[in-house]
Amino acid sequence: MDLADIELCRTWLKENAIRFFANDDFGKINGRIHHHAFANLKNPNIDLPKSWIYGAINIVKFRGGDVKAITNYIDKLVNHSFKDRTGKIIKSKII
Repeated sequence: MDLADIELCRTWLKENAIRFFANDDFGKINGRIHHHAFANLKNPNIDLPKSWIYGAINIVKFRGGDVKAITNYIDKLVNHSFKDRTGKIIKSKII
């Protein structure tokens, strides 16, 4: 596990999000680290791919108070965090 990669994610979230919930994960085949996150961004117009310079980023935007979609995603993140390839949960002080 590369703790520097995990710290990059945590730092990016603290700088760019008001609230966040995330976890790091390691791929099945080659152990590649990647992150799963749900965040309330400080700047909703941020260019996410340009702001995350450490690799690819896939974005799903939740808008309009779609509570069911948000709940399902956070539930998926929590359940995902129990896998043996998953590292720490990263969260803001206020979720």
